Amino acid sequence: MTSALTFSRLYGARRRQAGFALLLTVTLVAALLVLLVSLVALTRVETKISDNGVKEAQARRNALMALNIALGELQKYAGPDQRVTGTADGFGGVVGTRYYTGVWDSRTTGTGTLRWLVSGGESAAFSPAAAPLDAVELVGERTSATAGESVVAMKRPITAVVAGQSNEAVTGAYAWWVGDEGVKASLAVGDRTEAITYPPYQSGDARARLRQQTGLGAAPTDTAGETLVEPRSASNASSLARLFGREQISLLTTPATAPLGLTVTRDNYHNWTVLSKGVLSDTVRGGLRQDVSLNANLLGEEYAVWADYTNTSVMEDPASPGTPAPSPGYGSEPLRRRYTIGPFVASQRPRIAPVISYFYILFGVRKQSASAPFTLSMRWAVALWNPYTSALVPEPLSIEVTGLPEQVSFLHASTQAVDATVSLRNLYGAPMKLRLPWDSAPTSPDRKSWLPGRVYNWVSTGDPAFTASSTNPGRFYSRDLPGFATGLMTSVAGSGVINGNSPLAVRVGGKTTLTVKLFRDSDHALLATYTSPEYDAVPTTAGTAASNSTSQLGFLFRLAESYDTVASDPGLWLKTTLEDPRAEDYPADGLRAVPNGTNPALYVNYTTISAPDRLLDRDITWGTSFDEDVPVFELPRAPLLSLGALQQLYVAGARPFAIGNSWGQSALINNLHGNELFDRFFLSGLCPGVAPDLAAGEPLPNQMLLPLTEKPDGTAVLLATLQGAAAQRSSEFLLQQGAFNINSLSASAWRAVLHAGRFGDGGAFSYLNPSAATGTAGDASRQTIDAIDAQFFRFPQSAQETFAASDNYAQSTTGANGAGGPVINTPLFRRGKRALSATQIRDLAQQVVTLNRQKQAASGPFRSLEEFLNPNDLFAEADGTPSSLLEKAIRDAGLNEAIGEFSSQWLTQADLVTAIGPVLSARSDTFVVRAYGETRNPVGGNIEGRAWAEAVVQRLPEPKSPANRQHPTEAEYQSPGTLGRRFKILSFRWLSSSDI
Repeated sequence: MTSALTFSRLYGARRRQAGFALLLTVTLVAALLVLLVSLVALTRVETKISDNGVKEAQARRNALMALNIALGELQKYAGPDQRVTGTADGFGGVVGTRYYTGVWDSRTTGTGTLRWLVSGGESAAFSPAAAPLDAVELVGERTSATAGESVVAMKRPITAVVAGQSNEAVTGAYAWWVGDEGVKASLAVGDRTEAITYPPYQSGDARARLRQQTGLGAAPTDTAGETLVEPRSASNASSLARLFGREQISLLTTPATAPLGLTVTRDNYHNWTVLSKGVLSDTVRGGLRQDVSLNANLLGEEYAVWADYTNTSVMEDPASPGTPAPSPGYGSEPLRRRYTIGPFVASQRPRIAPVISYFYILFGVRKQSASAPFTLSMRWAVALWNPYTSALVPEPLSIEVTGLPEQVSFLHASTQAVDATVSLRNLYGAPMKLRLPWDSAPTSPDRKSWLPGRVYNWVSTGDPAFTASSTNPGRFYSRDLPGFATGLMTSVAGSGVINGNSPLAVRVGGKTTLTVKLFRDSDHALLATYTSPEYDAVPTTAGTAASNSTSQLGFLFRLAESYDTVASDPGLWLKTTLEDPRAEDYPADGLRAVPNGTNPALYVNYTTISAPDRLLDRDITWGTSFDEDVPVFELPRAPLLSLGALQQLYVAGARPFAIGNSWGQSALINNLHGNELFDRFFLSGLCPGVAPDLAAGEPLPNQMLLPLTEKPDGTAVLLATLQGAAAQRSSEFLLQQGAFNINSLSASAWRAVLHAGRFGDGGAFSYLNPSAATGTAGDASRQTIDAIDAQFFRFPQSAQETFAASDNYAQSTTGANGAGGPVINTPLFRRGKRALSATQIRDLAQQVVTLNRQKQAASGPFRSLEEFLNPNDLFAEADGTPSSLLEKAIRDAGLNEAIGEFSSQWLTQADLVTAIGPVLSARSDTFVVRAYGETRNPVGGNIEGRAWAEAVVQRLPEPKSPANRQHPTEAEYQSPGTLGRRFKILSFRWLSSSDI
């Protein structure tokens, strides 16, 4: 029998076991509950994440839709050639809208756009004058850190019918903006000059001239104009080809070798880009431009023979010089060159000839007694000027003079009784013939070559029995007119009215105009014809004793020059239509009868030829010094690379330097207006015999032109592809690197582009160091100067030969325009280039932008390069004469105030265009597109997802919709249809809010 104690113990143990089981059960149930709750929570989180992912994915789809809409609008409105682009900054744009891109039809006028390339721009009521209310920021402080430079775009709603609702609800929105990269300066353009070693650029001198012919990429500056980054420096040059994103610009190093940094890069988002490229299309007529380098006859025969630097019958081969050979001899480097004298011959040669700068005939008569005949004496002097920056191969020339007075009477000064009347034409010839020999026997180097810009003189030699059929050989290298007795002598009988003591007077019965023709003596080839001023009739000269050796009449003229218009405009002689000194038929208006006017009777015994105040006069003491030489025009020595260099081409009927300057509007070359050329043509440098290996990566001579890597069919673009392009449109396979839109309103971008003519870090300009005693020197005699400033060359192919000049040398001490310097200062003409300081570039760029704003406000953007270069009433000079924007900008920036003449130091529009013209266009072809998408709760309207995207797109030469995508026809390239040329996406990336 169990005791009570035992039972109690057993019962207690069982009770403890049951409590533990209960506790365990409760714990397990709680754990299971927690697990269930956790699973439910996890499921809810995953569902939320999944829902958010769906919202974000939908936002991205909306952003991609926005991008596609933007690309479609860009293709539709900017794809055709006859379109120009610009920003809303010049058309009432405000903060948020001023960087909207507008597209204009180039065939229209006025300010109205075809389309603003931004969401909402499709509305006819759209205006950039106010920022949209429901907008999203697409360019913010993380893109452009400068205040007021944000870009906002109107949100466009996306609607759909949502389950449970009968009406459409807003489920999202999109926005987009197209940014114009062409209005910015391109920084990733390298200098590949040293890679161009194929003919004719084997020598260092030849390659150095490449940098003088075109600018090679922009250089960003600060607001003072000082360089921020030199892309061509050793520390940056190797990085340029690897720059793809804008942020990488920040890695370029400053002159202090420190990284530029993100802050400066972002501050200039709207001013700089990595690389803008342009299609070589014609915004006026449509179609692609033609390459004049492949066929110079596109601009006519006269241009073709002028530009042919390979013609050794024109530009002498230094290895086989003519006679006399130059001294010192010329080397293979193109530092010095000589050209042969001759007339224009179709398909053979251009007209190259010296210019008559001074011509004088002095006539006298005497009589010893009543029974003696009258003795007539004629003396003459002539000066010829080489107006070129290159030497000429000297050879004998000849002159023929017609128009001598037909009726000259000798009369008694007191009684007015006529003793004899003669015809000078009959006595001296119609024409009177003069020969200008070249005596190279002396060893002086300036007798071995007709040196650049040099004037040479001849005077008559005595001939005691000159007849109408005679030719008088002049005395070379002399300005000393011989005496009366050693003139061209002839005699005529009198009637006895006058004796030796009688007062003899001379009468010229009628006005006189001389025609003076210059010939190459060897074959009598006509080089030039000059029509003298009209000389007055002479009722009677003052009487002098008949037996005296008096010269009563003088017929003098000389080329008009700066000395004649010192007070009004010293440069007028090079700024007058029809008065180009190189004209084959030079008019009387360009000649001056000085110093005594057109009355022949005022030149009694006048024998003064020297006029030290004249520019085209060689001082008797310093006559062999280069400081006396005045080179004005350049002849090609290598392939031309910039249409601006055509300012050196003589254009019949135009004033000098027509092409590229505003007066090129009225100049006709091959029946085309001069500045029309800039929209229709370009120069690749691929002249006959120039053969870069494109497959090996060699650049074109015009290295700013970039060959496409492949044709539409996928095959490589090779040299033969460019050379064989139909109608010389190698532009089908080229893009213009660093393309810059002239409608840009960024002063920073203009500063950078105007700096394109610099030589880069350590760049130096090496030039001939001639002897002051001879005016020339051998190729090894050189001097060097720094060329870190922006350089603008009037003589891009020959400045090295003529640059040397003494800064303080002047032939005149007369001041001009209060400038404080001499009017007639040969250094102004010899230097051949103008350097602009950082401050001057800054001022010029600011004026360009200021005037561009005026133009856009008045009549919209420039529709073409021709319009940009031509005169406009909006930019008129003080006297009301229209000028171009660039000319007014130069004027308003005061760049020529200290330059008293229209010399190579007088900066012109064409000088600017020579350097930067190849990259200029009235439109852009590279754009950045930013797109935005969002999703919204259709009930509450709150935004549930956002996405941003960016693409860089490039217009290409190929048509958008050819019949055969791989093989567009020539007709399709020229007329690519309604949508124009194809845009290609170069890069794409997704952005976050922190990127905006």
